[in-house]
Amino acid sequence: MDSSVTDNVQAPIRPESAPAVLRAGEARALRAVNSENRAAVTPDIDPTDPRWVLAARTYSQLDGAALSPSRREKIMKLAEQFGIRSFDANVIVALVQDRARRGGSLHDITGTLQMMPLKKGDGSLFLWRWVMALGSAVIATALLIQWVLAG
Repeated sequence: MDSSVTDNVQAPIRPESAPAVLRAGEARALRAVNSENRAAVTPDIDPTDPRWVLAARTYSQLDGAALSPSRREKIMKLAEQFGIRSFDANVIVALVQDRARRGGSLHDITGTLQMMPLKKGDGSLFLWRWVMALGSAVIATALLIQWVLAG
């Protein structure tokens, strides 16, 4: 997440540090407000979102904050399979490496990831896979019938 956003977030007020006159209901309300504030600063992202999967895979491939050329190439191929543009994939890698350098959490970049566009495929690859699967099934069925009749 952008550091300018997180720099403006104040530390949560802790019920135990509040005056002793707070009643239990007020302390509970204070905890609920703190929880909502944390949720607003770190938006949720679908764990199957290709941008998140690419970020997590990149994070798992890091050696400290460095990514070897061979591992970067694998990440770029994965991004291509997900339909993520090369430029956006490189931005995701840079974000993940920056978080690793700073010692931050991968969850800090979820807001930035959600702002990146997802390429919607034209469906031709999906259609091609179905055609291949159907063709393979027809051939396998024909071979099975031939085997049964011959045997």
